Amino acid sequence: MMLNTQTAGWRTYVLNKQNYILRDLQQHFSVDSIRHVAADSWNAIFHARGKEMEYCVKIMNEDSFPVKWSIDEIDYIGNALNEIRYAGFKYVLPAFKDECGSYFLKLADYTALVFPWGAAFLVNGTDAPRIPVQAFVEQGAAVLSELHHHGCRVVNELGRRKTVWPRMFEPSMWLDEQKGIWTNAIEKMKGMDATDKQLRILEQAWEKHKKIVKKYALFFAPCIGEMTLLHGDYRPENILFKEERIQKIFDYDFLRRGLPEEDVAYAALYCSGSGWFAGPRDWDIVMSFIQAYQNNARNKAYICLQAPLLEGALYWIIMREIALIRYPEDILVRFHLLNELNNNLERIWKGCL
Repeated sequence: MMLNTQTAGWRTYVLNKQNYILRDLQQHFSVDSIRHVAADSWNAIFHARGKEMEYCVKIMNEDSFPVKWSIDEIDYIGNALNEIRYAGFKYVLPAFKDECGSYFLKLADYTALVFPWGAAFLVNGTDAPRIPVQAFVEQGAAVLSELHHHGCRVVNELGRRKTVWPRMFEPSMWLDEQKGIWTNAIEKMKGMDATDKQLRILEQAWEKHKKIVKKYALFFAPCIGEMTLLHGDYRPENILFKEERIQKIFDYDFLRRGLPEEDVAYAALYCSGSGWFAGPRDWDIVMSFIQAYQNNARNKAYICLQAPLLEGALYWIIMREIALIRYPEDILVRFHLLNELNNNLERIWKGCL
């Protein structure tokens, strides 16, 4: 993933505060040293060493990405990760609590999560290789189906505890705030000297979004009983791949409850072209991922994808990426994905569902 200048600058600033991060970490865990680990992530990852244990310290990027995590949201993520591990999902690492029983840490004023360190994180002293697209389709789709299967029980369990649910990037949240989201996107592009044509396209996308919300109302306001635990950012960069197998799944920053179709749509669209939806998709890969997920679900009697919900999810993912646009030159590229989807929907239904 190509990190933008703002993210690279944020990370440099974090590295300059490494000693303060270590100082604050030592208030909670017995560690002697930390070092930054180069990682394909928006966040900053550190390897902390103690006499008895080693830790993976994840500093959450709340600066170059417009997200702030509350204590309740971080605790929800920590609880959900541990619950789904106990439910039988082997691809997750448990988060550690501090001495007060919270997963939420502040290290040098940065929000952080701490996990156990694993030797599999590094191969010959460097980052583990990224999973090839074919392996992501064949193995990743099946692993995602497993996550959703076990996630149903976790959602029910945390629901009984009346846990506070994160809503970041949740479709229903965007439904509540859609006018402000699109207005901010247009104003942001005006401030970056977008052309009249680019602004018109962005306004057309907003109008298209309104129609999609009406057409796929069940996707934007699902029943609680249909929900499972979503990864929220399921893509190749967030998978530890070693010895030709998926070892672990990382970056559960946007973990929350929702419809499985949302995770599937995001993963299938993301892996089928250049990163961050910057260009056309290979729709054969999109179909292969959806089919691999559906086959695993059917073979094991898990949650199967529903065509109307998946259709709404595919449109929603593209519309969300348009609204989150960072640069004017990306507007037309992402808007064209809507036309691509229109032209390939029938193939998807016939070939996958």
